[in-house]
Amino acid sequence: MRESIRLTCEEGAIIQYELGIMPDHVHLFVALPPTISLSSFMHRIKGGSSHFIRVREQNKSFEWQRQFGAYTIHENQIPRLIEYVRNQPDRHASNSLYANLEITERDFPPTPPNAT
Repeated sequence: MRESIRLTCEEGAIIQYELGIMPDHVHLFVALPPTISLSSFMHRIKGGSSHFIRVREQNKSFEWQRQFGAYTIHENQIPRLIEYVRNQPDRHASNSLYANLEITERDFPPTPPNAT
């Protein structure tokens, strides 16, 4: 997955500051150029990595949650956010998380079957 995400960022001239992969979620800290919409970027990230996981890792049941979270930050917050994403395993082990950066599918109401 890491390589797939890196290549997607590279192909789109997207600055990837940091990537943290946990067993049940991913933190990806990037800077998108103004020519790429967030939804387009996420479609490319999720599509490319899903293909990689299903084909190369033979995990046919893998799927992303439908939702994702995105934030804008001031450039002076870049080092702090890089550190946060880089240290995901330690932060989860010690439960020292930033709650607003840890939104998962559990935090959303179920999506009705015909709403996709």
